[in-house]
Amino acid sequence: MQRIVPMLARFAAILVLATGLLAGAAPASAEPVYPQGSRVGIEPPPGMTLAPQTSQFVDPNRSARLAILDLPAIAYAGVERSLFAPPDNPDITVLSREPFFFRSGSGFLVRIRIKTADGSRERWALAGQGTQAGTQAGTQAETQTGPQTGSQAGPTALVTFEVDEADRAAYPDAVIRQALASVSFRPPPVEEQLALFPMRLTELAGFRVVQVHPALGVLLTDGPLDQSPQQPTMLITINPQAPTNPEDRGKIAQDLLRNFGIPELRIVSAETIRLQNQPTFEVRAEARDPESDTALSAIQWMRFTQSGYLRIVAAGPKADWADIYPRFRAVRDGLQPR
Repeated sequence: MQRIVPMLARFAAILVLATGLLAGAAPASAEPVYPQGSRVGIEPPPGMTLAPQTSQFVDPNRSARLAILDLPAIAYAGVERSLFAPPDNPDITVLSREPFFFRSGSGFLVRIRIKTADGSRERWALAGQGTQAGTQAGTQAETQTGPQTGSQAGPTALVTFEVDEADRAAYPDAVIRQALASVSFRPPPVEEQLALFPMRLTELAGFRVVQVHPALGVLLTDGPLDQSPQQPTMLITINPQAPTNPEDRGKIAQDLLRNFGIPELRIVSAETIRLQNQPTFEVRAEARDPESDTALSAIQWMRFTQSGYLRIVAAGPKADWADIYPRFRAVRDGLQPR
């Protein structure tokens, strides 16, 4: 179930290199402000406020904007690599890279200058990871090695601040650094996160919500780790794009499961069934995790509409399949539109 990791890393890299323009804002606060559903909060610079129903802060009078991306711990390595990769655009100049400590952890801070048609734009990108306690800064050793990325790693955040050259004087270095140093983590606000997802999960069947993202989906598991092939895991996603030719749906369903990232996957069966009186493509597969040598079973359900598709991928140890498969079905059958 590692497919979600490169998806998150690519999404993070996109956010580093490009962000959108937002309008409208809510009142600012002297305390850390947490976007709805996010574990990551920040004390924004003076003049910046949280845009409604987003994880971005904007300045209504200037070009400055600040964005927060909340990521699972396992995504940190990919985010860090994206920040340290040399730019492939001649209009981008790296100004500095440095270790950086903030309220709840440590990470790396990268500053770049982007040449634009009207001048230039400066962007600060902080890839940070929280300590297990979530309140202490990293140790002195992390100044050279950076945050933990193994089993002891904490939550991960990518925070970007950018401003046009014309407005740069309103945001001196000290103000930007003070805001980035205030980055804080809180326990996952599961109810807030689930409220953002386009469908309601009326039955969790004993699974734990690991992560919720409106675009990337809901990740569920049962066990002490957030992601492990030795634990039953589910990923529920909604994609707004549908294949133009309905006859391609069966092939697309199989190809998506093959490319999901489950190691040594072999498709066992593929058929169309009816769920809630709607045709649904069901693909079953078997696999083996090479690290633990665990035999795995997997299943995918896809329901297509004219505007996209609902996709559910579930996998777990083959030895436990008789017990966990009914629970996967209970979660699937409990999905309801909002």
